Amino acid sequence: MSEQQRKIRFVRRLTEAPMRACIEALEQTGGDEIEAAKLLRTPEQNVRDRAWLRAREVVRAVEGGPPSASELALQEALEGPLRLLLQVEPARDGYPRAWTDALAQAALEGRSDAFLVFADWLQEQGDPRGELIVLQHHQERRGQSELSDEERRLLGASGALGDLTSGRWSTTIEWHLGFVQSLHSVLDRGQEGWGQRWLADLSRFLAHPSCLLLRSLSIGRIGKHLTYGQFAELAAAQHLPLLDTLSFGAPRQRYRIGELDPLGALPALRQLTLRGEDFPQHLPELQITDLTLCLNLAGLWHALQTSWPQVQSLRIEIPSRVRALGEEAIDRSLTCFQQLATALPALRRLELDGGSGPMGRTFEEAVARSIKQAGSTPHLELVLVSSRERRMSKT
Repeated sequence: MSEQQRKIRFVRRLTEAPMRACIEALEQTGGDEIEAAKLLRTPEQNVRDRAWLRAREVVRAVEGGPPSASELALQEALEGPLRLLLQVEPARDGYPRAWTDALAQAALEGRSDAFLVFADWLQEQGDPRGELIVLQHHQERRGQSELSDEERRLLGASGALGDLTSGRWSTTIEWHLGFVQSLHSVLDRGQEGWGQRWLADLSRFLAHPSCLLLRSLSIGRIGKHLTYGQFAELAAAQHLPLLDTLSFGAPRQRYRIGELDPLGALPALRQLTLRGEDFPQHLPELQITDLTLCLNLAGLWHALQTSWPQVQSLRIEIPSRVRALGEEAIDRSLTCFQQLATALPALRRLELDGGSGPMGRTFEEAVARSIKQAGSTPHLELVLVSSRERRMSKT
């Protein structure tokens, strides 16, 4: 084997690149195989192989012995991974998009290796979130879920604990390896005049890098001066590649939903809950599979006339003001379900919650009879819910 062939083979082994690309990289670097490998390696390969080298370090600490030739060669090829990563398209706040993609994939697969490599990178940049990721990794392995004083100190130093968590607003946050996994926030009674300030604080919080991998966003009570459409616009304005669960509304309280066109900018959205006074006149094409609705009769009728081609599970809650209409509410509600199979062709489970009391159970049973008589959904699992009993039947 000639020296040139040896170099090509070495570069291909480190980069998995085609032979022609390896030859061109060697020509560009004057035959330096390590520099050629740096040119060809993808950010994803860097993340993966740095994690592998970290694992090998742990093994050697137990078994002893020097690094292998493969480890040394790979370590040389990884000398400049940060410079290579920074050459790719940046994501928000200057973070390389390669990190965004690698971390999102790791989060979906439940892996921590990419997060730990990212923690190294952050610490090299002097970012306290690097130390936070390592700390939360250790605490999660020990089964500790409550934020420790050290975590709060690091979050404060990184700016992640902004005005949204100052105690002014009722907010619940779940963290995972330095990132916000779920967020629930409401406007308390007596804060009606502060709605715009709350919205601004929430906007700043979602723009923080810690929210990059947000999976679930829930907005409860909002007061009469805001609409849930404003929060949809706020969420869509951020790069949230993993946001798959969105809930608007609060039990026993009805506020305006407003327009939800911005939801089309959330590609991962699969679970949607809408509790409010109205239903938007137009919805973008969504990939929702799990839908919960609690609307007035007009809103419910309009929602069930909307096409939901991928919804498999639907929950409908009837608010008390609709139940107060008595038999009239039942008669008007039945018309909402006549086109159920047309609007929701993939529907496999329907959960009806008529609320407590005799009228709630009467409503549930009337809808169940109507659906059975229509016979258009033979494989539908129907769940009837009341305060005193739950029974399931196959229609």
